[in-house]
Amino acid sequence: AELARLAVVGAAQRGAVAASVGTKLRRPGATTRDLYLAELRARSSSLRIAHQCDHENDMYVVTRDGALVQINAGADADRNAGDAWFPSQRWTLLGGARVVSVSAGARFLSAVTDAAHVFSMGCNEWGQLGLGWSDHDMVQAFASVQSFARIETLSDIVSVACGYDYAIAVARDGSSYCWGRGDDFPVQCNDAFTGVEPRVETPTRLDTGGARIVAACAGDNANILITASGKLLGCGRNRHGELGVGDDMHRDDFVQLGGDQLRGECIVKASTSYGCHTLAMTATGTCYGFGSNERGQLGKTDRFDRLSPELIPIPNVTDIYAIDIASYVVRNGKELHCMHLDFESDDDGDPIQYPPSMADGLIGGICGGVDALSYLTSPKESSSEFLYEWVPGDDRPPRGGPLE
Repeated sequence: AELARLAVVGAAQRGAVAASVGTKLRRPGATTRDLYLAELRARSSSLRIAHQCDHENDMYVVTRDGALVQINAGADADRNAGDAWFPSQRWTLLGGARVVSVSAGARFLSAVTDAAHVFSMGCNEWGQLGLGWSDHDMVQAFASVQSFARIETLSDIVSVACGYDYAIAVARDGSSYCWGRGDDFPVQCNDAFTGVEPRVETPTRLDTGGARIVAACAGDNANILITASGKLLGCGRNRHGELGVGDDMHRDDFVQLGGDQLRGECIVKASTSYGCHTLAMTATGTCYGFGSNERGQLGKTDRFDRLSPELIPIPNVTDIYAIDIASYVVRNGKELHCMHLDFESDDDGDPIQYPPSMADGLIGGICGGVDALSYLTSPKESSSEFLYEWVPGDDRPPRGGPLE
């Protein structure tokens, strides 16, 4: 309700800002940027869908009534056999809390409730559940928590982004926290076990140089934050240029990303993949990409990495998501574009594909796993939401159906 109120105030102060996802956004003035970002977050449902980043290919969706549903998408062999995915489990969190967003890593996931609390479940080998302990015994490397547990040391959290085996949380006051595998975090880690890579078992505040953080995204080893002024901060591994700083050198501390290419831009969303590339969307609906282009993820045919941001030639962008082998861009709220090249294709082929649509309506959220895309749509003249899954390069229609 508070975010909705801020959205109304922000729109009034700006004169006329998009009332729907499909309208091109105008860049707000500096004095209303916080309200603008709050409005964007309030009307975006991208955080309502998460995709497991390992080969289990499971999806997690937050329903309109605040429950969390797991959907078994199945392996590609199941897809070839024509099996449809199906809801397999529905969770109601402790005390009947309503879930507002979810994020998934490899064999673990985190959920944020309407009370701004964080719950986690799954593998805790690296302390990625944030519960203050980890199990790094090689005999029990897949030790896991089978039901959701609240991270008691966190409160007033607005979002969580899960990387492969770690997570980043953003609080309402602009602070940010990390936990899990810690070799790429600028924090003190628990390295008591000789020969074991460091890990952060309890959420630890990140040093962002005083910058107020409004959103985060996490990949394999690259960590990216968005500030209230629309700038990108990042640290971690950078072997393909996924930090967009003009070189491929690792960054131990958070630095501003983008250089001259993003100077003057207001970034409202970023997505970094486990395959080492990053997308950034601006308030004016333009999109930049940097990092690995081995599979045409940046919309270029040469398969060369980009160490600095380059403009992606798709206008009026309203949502983005990066997965290992592809990039997804939503245009005007309803046109889905995929940037991907097969290994067998000619280098001069068109890397931009257009997945077939199964529903004529707004795309309310996109998310990807290792090699597949999931997206929510709201068809015209229907009160239902539909969930679909599609694999890059597949000429078959997306599979899925309505969320009951």
